[in-house]
Amino acid sequence: GHALSQLLHNHCAELNLSSCHILYCNNQEMDLLAEHGWHTRYSTQFHWFNYDYHNFEDFLDRFKSRKRKSVIKERQSIKDQNIEIQWIEGNDISSEQWEFFYYCYQLTYAKRGMQGYISLEGFKNLQQEIGQQMLMVKAYQSDQAVACALFFKGSKNLYGRYWGCTKDIPNLHFEVCYYQGIEYCIKHDLEHFDPGTQGEHKISRGFEPVFKHS
Repeated sequence: GHALSQLLHNHCAELNLSSCHILYCNNQEMDLLAEHGWHTRYSTQFHWFNYDYHNFEDFLDRFKSRKRKSVIKERQSIKDQNIEIQWIEGNDISSEQWEFFYYCYQLTYAKRGMQGYISLEGFKNLQQEIGQQMLMVKAYQSDQAVACALFFKGSKNLYGRYWGCTKDIPNLHFEVCYYQGIEYCIKHDLEHFDPGTQGEHKISRGFEPVFKHS
């Protein structure tokens, strides 16, 4: 532990890096790192848990009336805007679909003056390695693709990580990145859905705060 800590410290010093962040530490590792001067970072994420729901309507039954009506209104607005959703299994994602996804992925970063850090070839390599664990969701408006998102799945968990859109359509992000994922978990008996970091707005849509440290 001490040797690794020192190697990381030296590596940052050699490259003039301001910091280093270690994720997915257990409590024993956290204590060891703290002994060597590392600072603990605490954060909150918002996850969804499957309490044996039969369908999306069953899930909505846990909501108070006002919040339930709000979710129904958001989802209805997607239908009213002539938007259809397509799910694509990872091994079936075509080169053309990857190119559209990557364009959307880069647009999301460009809006913040940044650039996505994974290359198109990097995503395609992931497909070769773990295609059976990947899912792509595409949204179409009047047969024109307008948004795309990428998910990863395990035997019990679903993870939403990357998304982008070519048009700013109200509630589209909620539908593609949250509600579609929840429906997928219920349909496939997955226990847990991690849609990514941040976002207290997820609470009103059925997600629960989960405390993390690194």
